[in-house]
Amino acid sequence: MQTNSPFGLTCLATLTAGAAALGQCEPVVIGQIESTRPIHAIEIDERGYLYYLSNGVCVADVRDPVNPEVVVTGHRADDPYFSLHAVGDRLYVMHGDGFQWGRITIHDIAVPEAIEQVWQSSFVGYGRGSISGGRLFHFSTDAPVIKSYQLGRDSIDTFISGFGLGSRTAGRFATQGLVAFCSTEDGIEIVDFNQEQPRQRTLIPYAGRNNPIRVSGSVAMSSGQDGRLYAFDIRNLDTPQVLGSVVGRGYDLVLTEGLAILIRDRITLVDRTDPADLQEVGFLPITPTLPRWGVERDGVLFVAAGETIYIIDISSCEPCRADLDASGRLDLFDFLEFQRLFDQEDVRADFDADGELTIFDFLAFQNAFASGC
Repeated sequence: MQTNSPFGLTCLATLTAGAAALGQCEPVVIGQIESTRPIHAIEIDERGYLYYLSNGVCVADVRDPVNPEVVVTGHRADDPYFSLHAVGDRLYVMHGDGFQWGRITIHDIAVPEAIEQVWQSSFVGYGRGSISGGRLFHFSTDAPVIKSYQLGRDSIDTFISGFGLGSRTAGRFATQGLVAFCSTEDGIEIVDFNQEQPRQRTLIPYAGRNNPIRVSGSVAMSSGQDGRLYAFDIRNLDTPQVLGSVVGRGYDLVLTEGLAILIRDRITLVDRTDPADLQEVGFLPITPTLPRWGVERDGVLFVAAGETIYIIDISSCEPCRADLDASGRLDLFDFLEFQRLFDQEDVRADFDADGELTIFDFLAFQNAFASGC
C-alpha cells in the first residue's frame, strides 16, 4: 500500500502473540492500566482522556497511550453499572444499585483532573444509556422500556417519550439519530422516536438478548446467536437487508471507520469496508480474564478485562477506505469506483456515515483520498 502519511505508534510491549497468518495484521499491546475493582464501563473523550467505572469514576490521561497516567480514582458514583458517555465538557453516567434501581448523573469534565458531579436524577430503573439526536436514551433492561429525554448540560429533567418492548427480554441497544436498535430474545427491534409517539419499524430476526449492536450511517452490525457477525443495510428501516456475515462472536463490539472489532475471549478485527464481504484481518487473545468493554481512538484500542485496561495498537489493521478498487494504491480508478458505487446506491458510498447518499459523501471521499493511507 502506498502511503501519504505515517500511521501508527511505536510498539513497546506485546501480550500474547496474535494472528501471524498470511495477510493478517498484528495488533500489539503497548500499555495497560490497573484498577482495584472490576471495570464495568469505559469511554474516551475527544481530547484523549479515558473514563472508566471501577472504584467510582476513574480518569486516565492517555494522550500518550504508551505512558498512560491515572489522574483520578474513586470519584463518587454509586455502584458501577453500566454506561458512560462523554459529550463536550460533560460526562453522563448511567449506573445501578443491586440490579434493581439506577440513576443518571452528570459530571463536569472541563478539567478532567478535577471532575465534579453537577446533577443527579431520581431513580430511573436499572439499565444502559445512549446519546444521539440531542437526546439521552435510557434503556431499562428490567422492564424493558426505552425512555428518551432532552439532553441537557446540567440536568436531564425533560422527558419526551417512551416505548415498551412488551414481554420480550432485552439487554443491549444502540441509537443513531432518533432511532433505537434493541437486541431482544427475538432479534433486533427497531424503534423510531422521530414522531410524538414512538413506533416499532420492524424486527430483524438475528442477534439475541445480550448480543452487542452498533450502528454507523447506512449499516448496523451485530453479533448473532449463531456465532456470526452480521452487517445490515438499514437505510429503509421497514425493510432492512442482510449484507453479509463472518464467523465471530463478541460481548462488546467497536466500530472504527474501516473495522468491526469483536471483544470476547480474544480481540477479533474484521475489515468492514465492504459489508457484503466481511473479512477477519487479525486477532489478539486476552487471558485469563474475559474482556468486556472497548473504545477506540486514533488507531488505539482500549479494552477493559477484569481489573485491567489493555492499550492495543491496531493501526496496522485499519484498512484504507479510499482504496475502493482494492489495488493497493490511491489513483483515478478509486474516483471512478466511488462514482459507480454512488450511482448504484451502494452503502459503501456513504462516506460521511449519515445514512444517505449526497454530495457530502463525495466530499468525505475526497478528504479520505487526500489524507492517504
